[in-house]
Amino acid sequence: MNAAWRTALALRLLLAPSAVSMASKEAIGGPVPPAVLAFSRSLPRLFDEFERVVAREEMRQEIMDTRSDRTARRRVLASDYQIARLEKDPDALWEFRIVREVDGRIVRGADWRLDDFLRLRHADARAERLSIVDLARTQSLPGCYWHNVALVLIAFTEPYVGDFRWRGREERYEFEQVSGLGIPEDFFDPSSMRHYPRGVLILGGPGGPLRSLELRFTAKDTSVAMSLAFARQGTSDLPMPLRFDIERRAASTGASGETLRSPGRTLNRTTIEYSHYRRFTVTMEEKTRE
Repeated sequence: MNAAWRTALALRLLLAPSAVSMASKEAIGGPVPPAVLAFSRSLPRLFDEFERVVAREEMRQEIMDTRSDRTARRRVLASDYQIARLEKDPDALWEFRIVREVDGRIVRGADWRLDDFLRLRHADARAERLSIVDLARTQSLPGCYWHNVALVLIAFTEPYVGDFRWRGREERYEFEQVSGLGIPEDFFDPSSMRHYPRGVLILGGPGGPLRSLELRFTAKDTSVAMSLAFARQGTSDLPMPLRFDIERRAASTGASGETLRSPGRTLNRTTIEYSHYRRFTVTMEEKTRE
């Protein structure tokens, strides 16, 4: 196993700042419900909390036998996981991973020091970060290693929340993106096609914390369904990622070749569970884990 596995897997989120005001966005997508706007404005605080914790991430990847609808290939990656800002690029979020196991086998040299996460935030570690991302893609099953929690959440922050048309009340809000940049289909490829998802946002009551987020979209000849669940973890008073399910299906087509909304056979499935959250304290003088 390449020694680079001893460091983290990282991906920069490429969402350009919007120059469109909330007022003009609301004219496109309609008014943003107050509870949704409050949720949107709370996300920066959630991102701050992400930097203070490290979690265990277990990612189960499956490629399906489309004739029998059974699993043809399976892979499991177990990692230490963190979302953080780079000191040289604080407006961007990166996902960092230190992979400990692949298919139950301990990764050689996976023992790590806390400052591995800190070191990779600096600009001079960019080449190493990108090389590790490339390595991660070669270790994952085809089409499975493309999820990114932070990128999905950034799409709902205040500069972008007006890109969606909202409908709902109290806890449940249906949405459809109608303008803006969209979200990349392949989160590891900045030139990937961007999709405009629809889905459901569920809050813990009016103005309450995030409970779950579901997204669906069709891209090329596939349809994708994503479901993220959040819950309080450890000592955090904010909801942390709990489970992330992604299923890719072949898009059904009509007699004239048009893509239909009903999904076809399952192509691949990725399930990610986050657990064992522990504190990660960063100060100007020292960085320690509590």
